[in-house]
Amino acid sequence: MKKVSKLVFEKVAYGLARVSTEEQEDGHTIPAQVQKINDYAKQKDFHLEKVVELTESSTRSDRKKFCELFEVIKKSKIPVILIVETVDRLQRSFRESVELDAVRREGKLEIHFLRENLVLDKDSNSVDLMRWDLAVFVAKTYVMQLSDNVKRSLEQKLRNGEWIGRARVGYLNVDLENGKKWVELDADRAPIVKKAFEWYSTGNYSHTQIAKMLKDEGLTNNTHWEKPLAKSVVATMLQDPFYYGEMKVKGKLYPHNYEPIISRWLFDKCQKVREGWHKKPFKTGEVAYAFRGLITHDCGCLLTPYTKKGHVYLKCSKYKNNCKGVNVKEDDLIQELAEIFRLLHPPDDVVEDVKSQLRKSQNSEQKFYEQNIKSINIKLTRIQSRFQPAYEDMLDGRITRDEHDKMLQKWKQQERDLLLQLADHSKGDEEFYRTAAYLLDVSRKAHELFMSSQADQKRRFLNFVLANLKMEGRKLVWKLKEPFSAMYEMGNRSDWLRRSDSNRQPAR
Repeated sequence: MKKVSKLVFEKVAYGLARVSTEEQEDGHTIPAQVQKINDYAKQKDFHLEKVVELTESSTRSDRKKFCELFEVIKKSKIPVILIVETVDRLQRSFRESVELDAVRREGKLEIHFLRENLVLDKDSNSVDLMRWDLAVFVAKTYVMQLSDNVKRSLEQKLRNGEWIGRARVGYLNVDLENGKKWVELDADRAPIVKKAFEWYSTGNYSHTQIAKMLKDEGLTNNTHWEKPLAKSVVATMLQDPFYYGEMKVKGKLYPHNYEPIISRWLFDKCQKVREGWHKKPFKTGEVAYAFRGLITHDCGCLLTPYTKKGHVYLKCSKYKNNCKGVNVKEDDLIQELAEIFRLLHPPDDVVEDVKSQLRKSQNSEQKFYEQNIKSINIKLTRIQSRFQPAYEDMLDGRITRDEHDKMLQKWKQQERDLLLQLADHSKGDEEFYRTAAYLLDVSRKAHELFMSSQADQKRRFLNFVLANLKMEGRKLVWKLKEPFSAMYEMGNRSDWLRRSDSNRQPAR
């Protein structure tokens, strides 16, 4: 039989279609992506080997299915074209950029982003690579905004006066008949807690003494009912505003709906007594240092700032422990890093070109935004349509009032979550272009802003732009965070149209 020779292709194409959850999959997002990838491959006359469909979050560190695809790409004997609908379908962090960019530089991989109209290969210029970096940065920002749903939901509960954790000593967590969580007074222990405040308000007892008195009264810990309260627990309790009617969470006070154990007057009196226990009160302000906690020495310890004769120095914190250490002047480091910020300024024409491309991307992003809004509204309508039939079932006796209330509470919570998602998507849509454009504008003024700022502002600026500051001997080694590395490379080279490695900036 005559052998049929196999077709030999110069390149092979793979498509990647991804959704984060099965719920999105129900919305036919995967088929829509697959269709676009197939149409594009046909239009470009690519040999499309396979479209890989993934249902996994792009923010997880263990992206098993993505890693499997990447292994196929690395092992391919011919260059691979990877077709993706948009950057955020491929990645929402810079973790993947390192490996993808390394294979791209070798000429083994081309990435085609359809929505952004962006093709990345070994000959890509700095403008295209910066667009990639900025798209990843914005995608990461977008998903972070969406992840704030839970935080805002908890904060809304706090604003409604609902406690979100374990009850304080003297209170009990209880479940009401309608399924709602509640906090009520512990009839046996609340009076003892009140005594503790009354004793302390006299100024005659220390925390240690009150802890012993409470043990004698039989007051025990909420988590370990057989154990008495430790001195530290007593100290915390006597400073807790929950007992007079307010919840303190992350420095903010929220009025709660539960019965107080003490009056505000008694609480304030206890705080004055506590302040009076400091026999030698003094005020000290922590000196602001630009590099506090930012630079490590090659011996493994942090460099500690200190002031001497009006100048700030940094020395190795293990200098007295047989470590040769290092002792450098802060001004010298500031001048060295100022050069980085001066070179962070991309050429103006490049900035305008990138902004123009971002505006086009924003127009494409609108489709993604509208798709998500439509999906959320469908779910909202589905949930809201259940309210009236459930009410009628209760009136007709098909379900009990308790069953109705439990279902209604569950649906109402789902409704609130979806409304929060709507708000988040709207905010993310508005910020898409603004965030990236803001980064470009800041880079133009980076040197001026850095040199004119105070020490604490310099520290925040360094934290935002740089990572892994380290002293190797007396040499400062640094690495720019994305997407600032691309901006630096353009500012550091006269032939900025091509990206290449910098002598100081490690490869991606």
